[in-house]
Amino acid sequence: MLTAALLSAVAVAAQSTYHEQLALKQSLDGKVAAVFSFQQASPSSSLYHPLAAIANEFGVAHIDFGFSQGKAGACVGLGLASECLPPGLLSLATRLIRLSSLNSSDPDLRWTGLTNALAGTFCASMNFITPKVSAEPKESLRVNGVDPDSNWLRYATLPREITCTENLTPWAKLLPCSTKAGIATLFNAYSLYDADYHSMRVKLQRTCPTPSTCDIKIVQELIVVLDPVRKGHERNINWSLKFLFDREISGLCPLDLDGTDIVLELPASSSGFTFTGDVSPLKVREGLYKISLELGKKLGFGVVHSNSAPNRLSKPTPPVQIHRHLTGYGRERGGINIRINNNQNKPQKVTLLEVIPWYLHLYLHTLKTTTAPIGDLEAAPFTLNITQRYQPSIPRLRPSIIEISTVLPSNSVTTFHYEFDRAFIKYTEHPPDANRGFDIGPASFDASPRR
Repeated sequence: MLTAALLSAVAVAAQSTYHEQLALKQSLDGKVAAVFSFQQASPSSSLYHPLAAIANEFGVAHIDFGFSQGKAGACVGLGLASECLPPGLLSLATRLIRLSSLNSSDPDLRWTGLTNALAGTFCASMNFITPKVSAEPKESLRVNGVDPDSNWLRYATLPREITCTENLTPWAKLLPCSTKAGIATLFNAYSLYDADYHSMRVKLQRTCPTPSTCDIKIVQELIVVLDPVRKGHERNINWSLKFLFDREISGLCPLDLDGTDIVLELPASSSGFTFTGDVSPLKVREGLYKISLELGKKLGFGVVHSNSAPNRLSKPTPPVQIHRHLTGYGRERGGINIRINNNQNKPQKVTLLEVIPWYLHLYLHTLKTTTAPIGDLEAAPFTLNITQRYQPSIPRLRPSIIEISTVLPSNSVTTFHYEFDRAFIKYTEHPPDANRGFDIGPASFDASPRR
């Protein structure tokens, strides 16, 4: 019986795959972004996973949600814009619920059950996500390989949610090696939550070639942006794993059969640096190095720069920039202004999604769009071909939705502006902190190359 159990375990391991990777990237101003990535893939029948069980129970084809806090600009400035979640909120996005005879056909009931199950799994307030605060986008948040016409999509945010160790602990326990081996041994809550930016994300893709067989792929990502200049007394950009995380990597996770790599990217214009610790990085190209973990061998290294003074003035310009802020005055009327800069020498296709709470009454006729060349706002404006979708809110039942799709001209700045009225609500509907007021969720912005 023991031999049969061992053979079964070997067969399951052969069907399932697990891989983890740590990417460290430092910018000229000294900030270091650490991107932890953990990937698990297996047939759903060969390995039990709590998220796979939840996906199967509610017939979910794709899940993507994250917890984040801090300044997203610190993450975007390091070239991680596509992975950076908005600051200070819990974001639930890209929920595709597929019809199944095993589950209720009512998408709202399944959406509520899904958020409640995830709330218990991650010790978060996801149970406050109900159909009343959720949206069903049509053009935004598309998922590759999933037909949007035959699936239900649900999207929601909780702007007031703050992440803490209560979320990190269950998130880390979903890893095969937990925090006992592999790169997850660097998880020190004191260091992670002292970062300029912190984001935890979970992605689940469930594909079913046949009704009886399904493949599960789960990706967990943790991004932290640490500042050695702020953290140390010497105020320089030198750093080490021990200095940033107060820990070292204990060794390779035994379940990562392909081996774990640490990818290190240093500023290309750096005047010179040396590695500290018992490590011999493999140089991939200029400024890019790779270090492989070994089973049972601790790893601790650092980087000492010849010129350790931070360069706070050097910031790369992203291809597309978006800025969103409130306008208006008083407590009755207001507006939202969105400015998008296309800094490229080619057109850019974009899709903008706004989900506004029901207590802000939007007026679609106030939507105004202007486009002009960058640096010459007095020039004759461009005329854009815009496709828009608007869903008005129903008080206490659903939010307002605005989806705008267009192609931005090269080297242009485009502004969208619309106005709203604030509703008179019951005193029991106000948030607990009256001085803070209400929080509005972030806009979702998708940029893809024009075909």
